[in-house]
Amino acid sequence: MNIRESIEHTLQCESDIIAELKRTVPEEQIEKVIDVFMNCKGKVVLTGCGTSGIAAQKIAHTLNCVNCPSLFLSPANALHGGMGVVQKGDILVLLSKGGHTSELNQMIEPCRERGAYLMAVTENEDSYIAKECDLVLKIRVNKEP
Repeated sequence: MNIRESIEHTLQCESDIIAELKRTVPEEQIEKVIDVFMNCKGKVVLTGCGTSGIAAQKIAHTLNCVNCPSLFLSPANALHGGMGVVQKGDILVLLSKGGHTSELNQMIEPCRERGAYLMAVTENEDSYIAKECDLVLKIRVNKEP
């Protein structure tokens, strides 16, 4: 496969994944997420490790670009003093594909005690993160482009 074919293949994969998400993510779930964001009294704090962390950073930047105050909080930094940024009225969005990231698990209770609304974005509805958060957005991607 040459570079042009590789680019076209990647773009087609991205397109297929977006179309699949449109079919598989319930509209009620999307409406609930929108409602939570629209009624946020604080800021949106996004966190995740590895690839999920990189995605969380990008989402935080995009939200800021549309005037939704947001930031990325490294789970490692959060567990060593950084959780002070999470306040009552904030939304904490935890991104974890499998939902078993121990650093994220450890953030849940302290952030709940601070008064944050907790939202999990994961493909595993049976995970600790999903069970402990106020809202779960189940996103499943079968193939990474």
